Amino acid sequence: MSGKICFFEPNAGLAEKLVDYWLSHGLAHYTICYYSDVGKRQEDAPRLFADLWILDRSLEHGASFLPRGRILWWTDCPE
Repeated sequence: MSGKICFFEPNAGLAEKLVDYWLSHGLAHYTICYYSDVGKRQEDAPRLFADLWILDRSLEHGASFLPRGRILWWTDCPE
C-alpha cells in the first residue's frame, strides 16, 4: 500500500527530523510532505490529496481548506 501523509510544522529542522524518523520506523511506503508556511499550505491544499494530514490543534479553525483525507490532530501542550 502506498499513500501520502502531509503535515504542517513551521520549524523546518524539526519537520525534517520527523520525516526521517517516520521513514525509518515503518512509513517508508508513504510519500511524506510538510509545509512550514501557512499561506503555501492553503494555496496548495485544493490541488493536493493526502491520505492523512497531521496538524497542530491550533490550526483547527483553518481545516476547512482540506479537500479530502483524514486529519490527525496533535498538540505539544497538555490540556
